[in-house]
Amino acid sequence: MVEDHYRTVQLDRRLADQIEAMVRDDVQAFRQAADAERRTLGTQKERLENERMRLLQAHYAGAVPVDLLKQEQDRIARGLAGIEQRLVASALQFDAFDASLRRAIDYAVNCSVGYRHAGTVPGCLQVRRLFNQAFSSKYWSTRIRFVSSWLNRSGRYSEPKRR
Repeated sequence: MVEDHYRTVQLDRRLADQIEAMVRDDVQAFRQAADAERRTLGTQKERLENERMRLLQAHYAGAVPVDLLKQEQDRIARGLAGIEQRLVASALQFDAFDASLRRAIDYAVNCSVGYRHAGTVPGCLQVRRLFNQAFSSKYWSTRIRFVSSWLNRSGRYSEPKRR
């Protein structure tokens, strides 16, 4: 059975930990850039909130008509909503990456779990197909070379020469 074969396809845990550490080091630069963007977005958010308060105070003082107040409040609200979306997306992006990296490493250490899991999630048959394509071509090419080599030594089969 195919699932039984995947029990033999595993990545050594120490090597997996080294790979994970290398990937996390590379991602650290992206994380630092995202932190800088979050700081910038925080500054922009604070500026827009201050502008909103000044605009409201100017309206109360009679310096800003209602129609202009509404336009400016709408512009500020759109700006704040955009900033909030970017802040949330930035945080979720790295959380999702961390979870995906951990799951990928776990599946590489134990491919049979990943293969079985891919069969239980709707729409993941493509993932099983990718598993099979990645591992079966290597498996069969290794087997064919072994059999060809064995037959050549026994004198019963001669592989065609490549040009």
